[in-house]
Amino acid sequence: MDKFHSDLPIKGDQDSPDRLNREKFSIRLAETLILSPESSSVVMSIEGKWGYGKSSVLNLVKKHLESDKVNKPIIFDFNPWLVGNAKNLVQEFLVQFASAIGLSDGANKTQSAAKHLLAYSQIFADMKWVPGTEPWTSLVEKAFKGTGSKSKLEELSIEQRKSSAIKALKSLKKPILVFVDDLDRLPPDEVFQMIRAVKAVSEFPRTVFILAFERQYVIEALSSHEINEPEKYLDKIIQVRLNLPKISIVDLHALAIEELNNLSDANLTQHFPGDQNRLGKIYNLCIKPIIKNPREIKRIFNRLYFIEKATRGEVAFTDLFGLETLAIKAPSVYEHIISNPGAYTGITPEIDPSFDKPEENIKISQDDRNRELRKIDQPERSHIERLLKELFPLLAGTGFGQLSQTQYSQEGRIASSERLMIAISYGLPTEEVSTKDVKAFIEVPGQRAKLTHDYCTSEKLERFIGLIKKSLEKIMPEDPLEFIQHIGKMIELREFNELEAKPRDMFTLAPTRQCWIIVKEVLQGQAIKKRKKIIIELVGDETLISLTSHMTDECIRQHGRVTKEEEIPQDERWFEEAELNYLRDLWVDAASKAFKNKSFLERSDKTRVFFLMKQIARRLLPELISPLLKSNKDLDKLVQTFRGYGQDSRKGAYVKVEDDWLCAMGDIDLIRKRVKKRIKEGVKDTTSLAIYKSISTGKEYYTIDGSIRKSL
Repeated sequence: MDKFHSDLPIKGDQDSPDRLNREKFSIRLAETLILSPESSSVVMSIEGKWGYGKSSVLNLVKKHLESDKVNKPIIFDFNPWLVGNAKNLVQEFLVQFASAIGLSDGANKTQSAAKHLLAYSQIFADMKWVPGTEPWTSLVEKAFKGTGSKSKLEELSIEQRKSSAIKALKSLKKPILVFVDDLDRLPPDEVFQMIRAVKAVSEFPRTVFILAFERQYVIEALSSHEINEPEKYLDKIIQVRLNLPKISIVDLHALAIEELNNLSDANLTQHFPGDQNRLGKIYNLCIKPIIKNPREIKRIFNRLYFIEKATRGEVAFTDLFGLETLAIKAPSVYEHIISNPGAYTGITPEIDPSFDKPEENIKISQDDRNRELRKIDQPERSHIERLLKELFPLLAGTGFGQLSQTQYSQEGRIASSERLMIAISYGLPTEEVSTKDVKAFIEVPGQRAKLTHDYCTSEKLERFIGLIKKSLEKIMPEDPLEFIQHIGKMIELREFNELEAKPRDMFTLAPTRQCWIIVKEVLQGQAIKKRKKIIIELVGDETLISLTSHMTDECIRQHGRVTKEEEIPQDERWFEEAELNYLRDLWVDAASKAFKNKSFLERSDKTRVFFLMKQIARRLLPELISPLLKSNKDLDKLVQTFRGYGQDSRKGAYVKVEDDWLCAMGDIDLIRKRVKKRIKEGVKDTTSLAIYKSISTGKEYYTIDGSIRKSL
């Protein structure tokens, strides 16, 4: 799913729920809009600033109205954006209104009301057709043919046609709701004409016109048309003027936290010491007070979604968050940082840093910085100024000159000139993966070792794997056995193991799983006999058990031995039934060797190996596991088998070790006794601590701090 947010309003459904608690307000408003049969028309406005959710509230109101099976209101959305000429607004409105009425049902009264509205529309101007009202094209054409020329139209009684339309609408005995949104996105001339249009057609019975707009913009638009008292002018036309409910700070904060949790499956602050604490401080003191509406949150996190991936591990997340907040809330300041980074870091790009004088550069640039800050209104200016001082400590007179550059760089902070340059250039050079290199990796055996070395970094490895997988759609290795062996060995590299250990959401495939998809694609492309030969040679290699655990599991699943739903036709299976037991025993022997010589503890995908052994050779596990429980070093590695279980929106990843898993390993009481002893001795790593606690109690624990997870 694309994680960029669009600017579309919410609908109140499962995909776009109400997160600002406006449902109750919308329901009350919707119930109020259902007028009694004797009522005349009412014009109402929903007023609020841009980005505060006017359109979302209207959608929530319409959702409730559409579910009203008793009153069955007719709902009409008029979009003035579709009207090409402001002078045609009244007629365009009436034509679309007639279409909405006519399309609501096929009753004679309904069709008659639609025709009267079309006849009424002809009085205002020559017809200019609007897309979306095609069902009424023939009716309009006939109406024009029946009345003749424009001069004869002018001779007709406007009041008579208006009266006929009102009488026809009254006979429907249904409430009518007309929604006009985004009035504040129109040019001033069209705003003025739209207000006049509402006045011209606002006498229909049992009809409510709901206008949504930003008050100040509409006032200025009316003033530009020489309306001397625009507020009173609006009051004459709009009988009920409502403001959007104030957005709760708590709700807005919860929305920001939710976006933060959804931004990435990785721990965003894990790359640099102290980043987690700085994030809490800067967010609460500087960012939280200046975020005013959900649109600003979406815009900030849209930018973060792009830049965080590009600079992951290169720039502290707290600094990225602060910098992208400046881009949205203080664009002039952000542009100044880009054009003159030395005014904030104290380091001039053109000068050798060893000869530069940061404090002097900061002082020289003070007037320029203040000029940009003065473009921001109070009280936001104070928070922006504090944010700048938190991001660039030299602005506050703290820091220690040139020595601070080394420290800031180590902490990933943009107070370091090199880290700032990575952030504002989106870090693309450091994460680039050459498609030529990917092609060479697949096709040229002699280059694989070097390319693996070049790309086996936390920034590039996952991208490299992804491009290999994508490239196999077009090219295949000519040496499939050697290619797969190299993939299997790459999986067991330390850097790969670290990548595998990182938390990720349930929708993101782990790196080993992605490599298995690559290998499976290659195997699928081989002839039957060659594929069997390759698999048998690979499965017997104890150094490749992370990869071959996936391979063996796939062969077993093809026979429906795990679930019948996964069983495939006999002629599509990689191995026949009689061959499967041999393949299974071959892998079990290799895995058993890895347990006995303890190389299992170093394997990248210990989880898959353990659970496949539990499935097909459970009886062997107690004897194989027992020696690994003795030393703390071995035990700490062994429990990493259970590091992945689930995630939630509170604290992210959590673990739970099931009793059945422990029983498969041996005497559950002895294992728990051993684990409790290990906990007493002290466990620094929070993931390991969480696993140990879960083994001891059978409950769920968060890996971020080892705390117990309570039911949501």
